[in-house]
Amino acid sequence: MNTSLTLLDRNLQLVRYPQDLQHPSWQAWDAADEYIIEYVEQNVQGLQHQSISIYNDDFGALACWFADFKPLWVSDSYVAKQSCLVNLQQNNIPVESVIFYDSVTSVDSPAELVLLKIPKTTALLEQQLIDLQARVIPSTTVIAAGKATFIQKSTLALFEKYLGSTTTSLAKKKARLIFCQPTGCKSHASPYPTIWFTDKPRFEISNLANVFARQQLDIGARFMLEHLSKLANMDSKTVIDLGCGNGVLGLHILNQNKKQKWCLLTSHIWRLPLPSKMYWLTCLKKSQDQSL
Repeated sequence: MNTSLTLLDRNLQLVRYPQDLQHPSWQAWDAADEYIIEYVEQNVQGLQHQSISIYNDDFGALACWFADFKPLWVSDSYVAKQSCLVNLQQNNIPVESVIFYDSVTSVDSPAELVLLKIPKTTALLEQQLIDLQARVIPSTTVIAAGKATFIQKSTLALFEKYLGSTTTSLAKKKARLIFCQPTGCKSHASPYPTIWFTDKPRFEISNLANVFARQQLDIGARFMLEHLSKLANMDSKTVIDLGCGNGVLGLHILNQNKKQKWCLLTSHIWRLPLPSKMYWLTCLKKSQDQSL
């Protein structure tokens, strides 16, 4: 497997987390990482005097490269953060060099240079651009990078709508850059969370921007709900929901058997809202703290 990123006379040793489960064909960076690094190093002046914010850094390649400038790092993924921590340590970079934020924690500090990897979920990109409205100023430079196939006219339209004038680069190794010059005066409200209701029983489900099946109950969850009554009658005291999404399965089983405990597991911050943001009906309020 390739773990050595060599670029512009520098070398970084980068792995995916967990390292022992890496496939031989995988690597911890992509062409978009290389493209954005090369562009910034060759075209952006005075990096040492700018506050840098990095969004959606898959495995910490950008954090390691720009660690000397103490970047602010925002991600929705627990795995991405763990990868970043491992790679900082592997390259003898102090962890304190990077300021970590998760995607549900608001960031108030101004952003002078924003480096953003385009996420697969359009809703997450939209929410992040909305969040950036409060952080950018007219002198802020926003540079996004992603696979050329991920960058459509609709992608550019989001940058235009929420931040300002937007252009793109030529494709390089199937990657493309987006350049956005914010106006600093946009203040669109967020359309998230998305809220919908289940049928029987009627639960209110709140979905943050990066939740799978954010707008409706997906076919897999619907199928499982049809069979949850069997699980409710089992003797198992603890049930694990792996890849829990918005927690809709847990809500239903707790409604049937409040003595069972559900362990809701996900690698994404957006998937399951914080307990204070969960919407529980009256029938579940007494069991909420004891069962989740």
